[in-house]
Amino acid sequence: MNGAADLQAFLRVSNERALGKLLDRIHHQFPIEVSLESSETYWKDPGLRDVRFRVKISPEPLGGIISHLMIAGWSVASTWMVTSVGELLAPGWHFEAIAYKDSSTFAIQGIEWAKISFVSEIP
Repeated sequence: MNGAADLQAFLRVSNERALGKLLDRIHHQFPIEVSLESSETYWKDPGLRDVRFRVKISPEPLGGIISHLMIAGWSVASTWMVTSVGELLAPGWHFEAIAYKDSSTFAIQGIEWAKISFVSEIP
């Protein structure tokens, strides 16, 4: 199944140097290749950065994709809330897993919230 996967995180950093170090740790800790797409100050809290990564996925059956995404997620956080929208295997099916600091333990200090998402390709 083809589709697109993303990782979004809110990072607590004090300056650009700290942001760079934290981004390096995410690149090394996350076992799936990610590429930074954007990094902006979060509008509700100027001490947080809203960073978004494109996650490289291999074309494989849906179960393998979701399994790889969740294994990667568990390398960063201990507890994830999982939801999906739409009919499984149908084009446009959406999967999402969210972890936040009040209910999860992050392996990388500075991450306050994270979301992994996958949307199946619409022909």
